[in-house]
Amino acid sequence: MVQAANAGLDQEMPGDKNGGYFNFLAIANAINAGQVVEATIDDKVHRILRTMFQVGLFDRPVTGNVSANVTSETHRLLARDMARQSAVLLKNIDQTLPLQPLAKLKRIAVFGEAAHTKVITGGTGSGAVVP
Repeated sequence: MVQAANAGLDQEMPGDKNGGYFNFLAIANAINAGQVVEATIDDKVHRILRTMFQVGLFDRPVTGNVSANVTSETHRLLARDMARQSAVLLKNIDQTLPLQPLAKLKRIAVFGEAAHTKVITGGTGSGAVVP
């Protein structure tokens, strides 16, 4: 949490029901230990709230139902098109990438957090989207 806060992360997403890492207690402990200065947290809060005020979030009453399924065919097609346009396919021209030719390639190792973390399918935000 300390490294993320000092490196510029303003908000942990999607978070979890326990507050994730950016919770009040963790932030207070980091400030009290001198690992994060309070002005850093103030700046993060300012940026988050400024955006919320800019879009008028506090000017309108909350309406709707967060559990409602608002999926439409138009939205589904738009999401699919955005995913298609944002996909990156690596072409191994002149054997530039350290990969065997496809005929010999049997597996590819994936390293890092995403290699062993399950897909987030709950919580809030996009984690609650059912494909």
